[in-house]
Amino acid sequence: MTSYTGITIGPLISTIEASRKTRELWASSYLFSYFIRQLVTAYTEAKDKANNPYFTVLSPHLETPHQKIGAGLYPDRIFIKHSTANGAEQLKITTEKVFKKLCEDIYSRIQLYKESKSITKSEVTEYLRSFFLLRSQTLPLPDNSNVIQMLTPYLDSQEESPGLPEIEKHRQILGLFLLTASLKNNKVKSPSFLFMDAFDVSQNFPSLIQISAVDLEAVDKKKFNKIIDQHFKAVNQGNTKEEHLLFQQLYQGFQNPDDSSDSQFLHYHRHIAIVHADGDNIGAVLKKIGTTAEGVKDFSKFLHTFAVAATKMIHNYGGTPIYIGGDDLFFLAPVARTHEASNSEGKPLDATILHLANSLDQLFQTTYRSFRKNQPLLENIPVPTLSFGINIEHTKSPLYEGIQHSREAMLFRAKNKELNPDKHTIALRLSTHSGSTQLLDISLKQKTLVTTCLNFIEKYRRVEVPFFNTFARKLLFLDPLFAHLIGDQEIDISRFLLEMTKHQDNEYGEEDLSTENLCIAKDLTNLLHLVYATENQVKDPAKLIEFVIRFVHFLNRKIEL
Repeated sequence: MTSYTGITIGPLISTIEASRKTRELWASSYLFSYFIRQLVTAYTEAKDKANNPYFTVLSPHLETPHQKIGAGLYPDRIFIKHSTANGAEQLKITTEKVFKKLCEDIYSRIQLYKESKSITKSEVTEYLRSFFLLRSQTLPLPDNSNVIQMLTPYLDSQEESPGLPEIEKHRQILGLFLLTASLKNNKVKSPSFLFMDAFDVSQNFPSLIQISAVDLEAVDKKKFNKIIDQHFKAVNQGNTKEEHLLFQQLYQGFQNPDDSSDSQFLHYHRHIAIVHADGDNIGAVLKKIGTTAEGVKDFSKFLHTFAVAATKMIHNYGGTPIYIGGDDLFFLAPVARTHEASNSEGKPLDATILHLANSLDQLFQTTYRSFRKNQPLLENIPVPTLSFGINIEHTKSPLYEGIQHSREAMLFRAKNKELNPDKHTIALRLSTHSGSTQLLDISLKQKTLVTTCLNFIEKYRRVEVPFFNTFARKLLFLDPLFAHLIGDQEIDISRFLLEMTKHQDNEYGEEDLSTENLCIAKDLTNLLHLVYATENQVKDPAKLIEFVIRFVHFLNRKIEL
């Protein structure tokens, strides 16, 4: 029998969801990942007098040297194998040493601010000991036991039990640290140890509008940053009037000099995409290879490899990773990118957040297939996929609510077996500042259908097609007709659509008979045939078509100031 220990740390979700600003959001997530990495490093390096290791860390994978890529890559659980008889006692000693060092670092940071000058180091330690829910379970297990499956139920039950109450007197300790983790100013010359651990360059963490309107920074970085800096503080404090002035200056600053009604600052730039993603079918993989230490370690390395690649992909798109722990992703991103945008290698970026989600899912599967080549036990196991919860909302909306909407979309829609038996779904929530909300679940399983929808969005997202709005309004009535006509292979519905476009008046009040309508009718026909095709099993074809068209309109819409 060999002893194994599982360790869980919290309260991660509640801390993240309490964030009010992006820098708090990032710092609260990275703090837990940083703590986990320090623990894993210490456990890996712990040795007895004969230089024999006390433990073997099975998961998570510890990457050396550490890459500064701006996101927490370490999940909130550790699984270790004991190599010596006195491992349990050494585990406590090593953990306490890491915890005290973290407390010292946080104390040193907050001492730079006058708000905490009266707080002592012992008070910081006392508070953080009550805050962090660091729990463990050690079990003696026979050889070939599935360690993760055996320990996980114990850790799950411990996470559900309440922790010690927070010490109200010193609640500001962690709040101040998280709020100022990335800040530097005239008095505080550099960001905190968290920020310096994550980034090579000293900088302030981007606000929501800096993330959502990153297109404008790509056009003219100096102009964009100047406008942001003028209003940043007031907007962060919730000054509505100041926020309106910010939008007005962004509109005017990136206005077409030949047309005052045309600006590169569009409606979607005022909206942010909040994204959660989680792996599907991971349990089946672990069930097969989790009976050996090497199998678990190899799988942990695969998850870490994907996390690094996913973080880079999100950065290239213009997004801001918050937490990328293997198959568990959480990030903020612009809703779309311009046609002209490209990554550092000169390759075109994904057009929209939907394109990025699809690319991340493909990356996950590709990385897994590379890992599976050396795992004969996994030959007959379905390839794991990703499911997403994407919440698109106005940058003025409360951040904590947006995070909850995204997470709930993933958990209760995308990964809900009753709604989506195969999972592998994008659960989308699109909410505008006017109060309207659209919900849609898009199965990523039907690759041809997904690709066609994404291509349609990309093709028309910078093309004004007045007919689309008329068509979307009539879809409810046309739905049964399309279902009937598409079932008859001898009927060409493109003729019907062409007649509809012909009767769409152009800006001069005349019937638009341009040849461009032929292309519109053809593209719509291809989309309709795929969506209404029986084999694709789309639950609500009209709803999907309507969303695609209205999403195109959302991306094309100009700002009304």
